[in-house]
Amino acid sequence: MWRAVYRKNIRQWEQWSRVVAGLAMIVAAVAVSAWVGRAVLVGGGVAMIVTGFLGWCPACAMFGRTLERERGRAAA
Repeated sequence: MWRAVYRKNIRQWEQWSRVVAGLAMIVAAVAVSAWVGRAVLVGGGVAMIVTGFLGWCPACAMFGRTLERERGRAAA
């Protein structure tokens, strides 16, 4: 059902690295004293975690990145 809604455009290793980086950003927000810095780190961390779990990145989609295209490039 979900494949009809979106197609994954980031590889599995990148998905897990996004989740880890997102968690690190949220943990780093504790050390920042300015509320704007905290908001930016928490917002960015949440975005990284969500894109990691979904396997779809809107920025990558805007540039036309697809897993099929990368697989074809690796095979060539």
